[in-house]
Amino acid sequence: MKITKATISRLNVPDGKAERFEFCDDLPGFGVRLRAGGSRVFVAQFRVNGRQRRMTLGSLAVVDLDAARQRAREVLAMRRRAPARPRGVSDATPRASAPARC
Repeated sequence: MKITKATISRLNVPDGKAERFEFCDDLPGFGVRLRAGGSRVFVAQFRVNGRQRRMTLGSLAVVDLDAARQRAREVLAMRRRAPARPRGVSDATPRASAPARC
């Protein structure tokens, strides 16, 4: 499905479901999440260390479709370039240990 303002306005969450995702055919990984409560947000979906991750790009009420699409391109390109981190390694810098007391 090509994500446009018109297609987004026609989407709804099926009865009995909490949320629905629709992804763009033109830009794989770019999509929209609809919640039963009425919220709608743009998302970028990608894999890190073999696990699926989603990043919220912003609410449809705040972020323009073109801006969200551009941000998704940037996020998805960054994820393709960045090497996966080994498991157990965090982004935090190591802290110096406290000096030993006698």
